[in-house]
Amino acid sequence: MRELDVLTLNVWGLPWPLSSHRQRRFEGIVEHLAGRRDHVVGLQEVWGGSWKRLPLPALQRAPRSRDSGLALSGLLAAGAEARVRHFQRASGTDQLKAKGVLAAELEVPGIGGLRVLVTHLQAGRRAAAVRAHQVDELLEEAERSPLPTILMGDFNLHEDTGDDHRAEQRVASAGFVDAAVEAQSPEPTWEPDAPYSRGRHPAQRFDRIYCRGTSRVELCATAAAVLRPERPLSDHHPVWARIALRAT
Repeated sequence: MRELDVLTLNVWGLPWPLSSHRQRRFEGIVEHLAGRRDHVVGLQEVWGGSWKRLPLPALQRAPRSRDSGLALSGLLAAGAEARVRHFQRASGTDQLKAKGVLAAELEVPGIGGLRVLVTHLQAGRRAAAVRAHQVDELLEEAERSPLPTILMGDFNLHEDTGDDHRAEQRVASAGFVDAAVEAQSPEPTWEPDAPYSRGRHPAQRFDRIYCRGTSRVELCATAAAVLRPERPLSDHHPVWARIALRAT
């Protein structure tokens, strides 16, 4: 059996005035990541050249053309390169960037290949119909490989919205298990009274880590937590999970 510590964080890398204290927060993100030893890290909204300073091994990010803002660090398989599938639908300010899903194959010692998907879905409570189409594309991408898979990122799902609830159910029906739910620790990752938060909607669990095993490799979340650093890093909290991998 192997255990992987997995982290996902939306770094809120939008330029001012769309985000606040970007440079100060980025310094905090660098410090936070340098103090951790996660095996796999997925990031969203990594825009601009500052990503090169991130203290993460083998960091892969989306090509600058049609930049999705996605990045992944981890135990990449020899010769493997991350690739991006851009979503076909977007609305509002999300149309300014090419959101999608970043996919890469990792090599876990003693286990073998593991596929990791990092995603960032359409933002906005009223954009649930767009997210529904993006979830369809996300699940299509997940079916491109028979490998066990970790899926993580900023899903922007509002738990009190019908379309979002149905999208969440489709992810579960595709075999993906929510790590926070499995570890019995689901908590909001966006809170209206947290630093940098904007909007008046209730607290939401936008950021998630899912895992899906196969007949040969079992994946199970043994622990999960929403991290709340003393020095706020973003308008979203980081999410961490420990995933156990066992050959069956």
